[in-house]
Amino acid sequence: MNSFYRQGEVIAVSGESADIQLSLHGFCSGMHKCALATFGDDLPPERNRVKAKNGIGAHVGEKVVIEVFSPGFFRALFFVLLLPLVALISGCFFGIQFAVWMGVADNSDLYGGIFAILFFCFSLCVSRFVDRNVHPHYVVSRRMDGKQDCGTCSMVK
Repeated sequence: MNSFYRQGEVIAVSGESADIQLSLHGFCSGMHKCALATFGDDLPPERNRVKAKNGIGAHVGEKVVIEVFSPGFFRALFFVLLLPLVALISGCFFGIQFAVWMGVADNSDLYGGIFAILFFCFSLCVSRFVDRNVHPHYVVSRRMDGKQDCGTCSMVK
């Protein structure tokens, strides 16, 4: 199981869990309009809300660090990145072989292209199915110290 960290703000607490509004760019104020501050400005905020286990007792309004455990991270990475590439190449190969087998070797490039596109589209459908079935788990790791601003941003010189 792999994990990584995200930053967010607690927007609701219920029992042992908390609703967290994740920040795409940390807690940079955005005063200098860097790429980090403007990356997610057009995304709807509800797409970055998660429910996390609140083991530290964070309260509403606090800025926290979330640890994200993703049990199928490498499997999903394979299906999203590597599978489409393998499908494209193998589709091209099987399309050419199919054209030769059918006796239309003059059109083998056409069949290679058609099969490559079909295999690629099928791999995207498989990748989407796998993506929907990988569910990460979120845990509130620690509170932020409140000193996260543009002065500590790596984009400011």
